[in-house]
Amino acid sequence: MCQRCGCVEEDGFHAVVVCPRAAALWDAMKEVWDIPEKEQLMHTGPEWLFDLLVTLDDDARARVLMIIWRNWHNRNEIIHGKKEAPSEASRLFLQSYMNSLLLIDANDGKDILKGKSVISKTMEKKGRGSCRRTHEIAQWPKPPDGWLAISVDGSFDPVQKEAGTAAIIRDGRGDFVLASCTFFNRCRDALEAETLAFREGIGIALAYTAQPLVIQTDCANLAKSLKEGNMDKSHIGHLYSLALSTPEGYQGYGPEQGQKSLRKAIAEKIYLNMGITDTEVFISDGAQCDIARLQMLFGRDVTIAVQDPTFPGYVDTGVIMGQTGAADESGRYAGIEYMRCAPENAFFPDLATVPRTDVIFFCSPNNPTGHAASRDQLRQLVDFARGNGSIVVFDSAYSSYVSGDQLPRSIYEIPGAREVAIEISSFSKFAGFTGVRLGWAVVPDELLYADGTSVARDFDRVVCTSFNGASSVAQVGGLACLETEEGREAVRRVVGKYKENTRVLVDTFTALGKEVYGGDDSPYVWVRFPGQRSWDVFGEILEKTHVITVPGSGFGPGGEGFIRVSAFNSREMVVEACARLTSFLA
Repeated sequence: MCQRCGCVEEDGFHAVVVCPRAAALWDAMKEVWDIPEKEQLMHTGPEWLFDLLVTLDDDARARVLMIIWRNWHNRNEIIHGKKEAPSEASRLFLQSYMNSLLLIDANDGKDILKGKSVISKTMEKKGRGSCRRTHEIAQWPKPPDGWLAISVDGSFDPVQKEAGTAAIIRDGRGDFVLASCTFFNRCRDALEAETLAFREGIGIALAYTAQPLVIQTDCANLAKSLKEGNMDKSHIGHLYSLALSTPEGYQGYGPEQGQKSLRKAIAEKIYLNMGITDTEVFISDGAQCDIARLQMLFGRDVTIAVQDPTFPGYVDTGVIMGQTGAADESGRYAGIEYMRCAPENAFFPDLATVPRTDVIFFCSPNNPTGHAASRDQLRQLVDFARGNGSIVVFDSAYSSYVSGDQLPRSIYEIPGAREVAIEISSFSKFAGFTGVRLGWAVVPDELLYADGTSVARDFDRVVCTSFNGASSVAQVGGLACLETEEGREAVRRVVGKYKENTRVLVDTFTALGKEVYGGDDSPYVWVRFPGQRSWDVFGEILEKTHVITVPGSGFGPGGEGFIRVSAFNSREMVVEACARLTSFLA
């Protein structure tokens, strides 16, 4: 039985010609070499090979024998329990081997050393009939004195979706230093194969030498992407950090507003059909940093309103900017309008009772209550801001946790929002980028000050003055989350995992008879402990169960009597925490 295909009884002709894997190599070589048509490869009997060779000229015979030899080699590799190289790898090998033989012939049989071959001798390869091809022998690019050159190459089998990579390190004299080859049983395309070769090459170089390196690849697309920072081919982004360690891959500072490819992806993927353009998206190192930069933009002489309870960063930056007066015993700062959001008003303020302010900070789904505003509620907010000439800073960091299509994930789903709203968001909560630091702000062109000047123009100035741009590596990772199927699937898994954890928390506190809110559209559970102070509940739970919660009063006066419980942990840890809470609170 044929060791390669396992389909039929094997003979010599089948092993090197008919077997599907052998035939794949013939097809691959047909694209680059002048070889006989398939119809000429006939089994005429025991002497089929001699019958074929007698019809060919010397060059064609050499090429046919090399293909047969390579197919037989691949067959033997399988017999001896080894992995067969992809057809593309065999094609590259045969081309390289043929070029070496031609080079030796061109130099009258003299030994060839890498870096010491002829520079531009043109040689003729005669095919059958009138077919004639020329081959240009190029000089190996020598690295600078004291440097090493690492040549990398990848091959891809489109049928098996497998790849092989190779790397060789040589010094300036062309002397061999180190080599490596690797097989990958999963690969998407030829570009990824070349990229894997690049990564493997840098990996062995960094492991075995401290000398500076010149990286050599024959993949123009990869070289262009690494040099220009064009990561539209975002599935190769995992190599970006390694590339930065090389002279070819290092870039320095990027645009303060962010890489255009990521800005474009956010506009097209996150804000599909909302009219947002890439120039309105500003990439940042996280939503919290954007809050501080926006407060720098607004200055100390503005008035602000916040949900109560809400994320404390809005208030704290206002205090730092000098927008507020002193705080009272409840922690309420003078000069800030606290918009009460409680179970009694469905976690949405009565806007008719809220005085006008210059800026309104609004988070939905809300941290800490977990409430996601309805379409009608956001419409009220937009109309309120338009009527008062206010700017809404809409924090959508948890929008990926919204269930179904009924609730809006962005304020730009509401007509008129582009005239009044800035939206900030983050990769931290839906892609697990906490510590990596990557977010964005959207400032629409229609958003204007009372005097008609552009808010986006001023924010651009603030960004370019106070920020050198988000990490290039983080941006490539963010692009992969949005542009690749693997990235999108990983994001779905992350969000799904935390939503499942949230359900476990909700069920636990509900079974304990507690008043529980949130959990459906956010990773947070908001639990009420009537008649108790938040800090007392937090301290007692921590002391008795070693489970960390967050006291609700830390999110504003309206959070008193509540604790916030987070789903951001492993399933095992959440289950263990729920068991301890049940034992203590039952």
